[in-house]
Amino acid sequence: MNTKIIVGILAAVIIWLLYNSKEEKKHLAQSVKDLTTLVEKQEVLISSNQTEMIEAAQEQRDLLSKQLLESESQSELLAKKLKESEQQSQVVQEKMEDLGEVVDDLKLKQLEEKQLSEAHKTMSQESLYASRRMSGLQTATMIKQMIAQYYLEEGKFPHSNKSLRLPRSNSYANQDVHSITVSHGGKITVVYTETSGVNKGAISLTPKYKNNQIQWQCTTRDYETIHQTMPQCKLL
Repeated sequence: MNTKIIVGILAAVIIWLLYNSKEEKKHLAQSVKDLTTLVEKQEVLISSNQTEMIEAAQEQRDLLSKQLLESESQSELLAKKLKESEQQSQVVQEKMEDLGEVVDDLKLKQLEEKQLSEAHKTMSQESLYASRRMSGLQTATMIKQMIAQYYLEEGKFPHSNKSLRLPRSNSYANQDVHSITVSHGGKITVVYTETSGVNKGAISLTPKYKNNQIQWQCTTRDYETIHQTMPQCKLL
């Protein structure tokens, strides 16, 4: 082959290789440039997203802080209301205690009034019974005088209505008295009706000669409260 031809072919090959290498470099540079642009865009996008996330996080933090402040404020308000409620409860409790004392005092006064009323009623009733019993005792007083006269004349006490020349026991019966009986030793027994407080309740008057005089002892087994109207009469 001709040397000139070979040299020409080699020169053409070298020129082609150089041209292609330049295009490759150009293409590579463009690719690098495009990649750089893309990276920059990604960095900008990432930076923007980070900014948005930071801003969102700050907003969330601010919202949480605001809610926390509101919660603390509500807690303080609730604590204040709770304290006021406790104070009101204490006041109510004190008023309830005062009211309880008033009620207790009122109940005590009502009880005292009831007791006084019952006592007054009892005394009134006992006074009525005593007045009923006095009718029999008035008759017994006359018989006592007759017994004293009998003792002065006979030197002893009579032993019956008949020995004293008195009518039979039931002849003294009336609204308040069943009977009046003179028994051994000049003892006078007055038996009463239910108007005296005890139906067929009895009061006895027993004579005893002492120190040149006749003394009388009043006793009963039936009238438990007789001392209220007749202190000199004993309950056996």
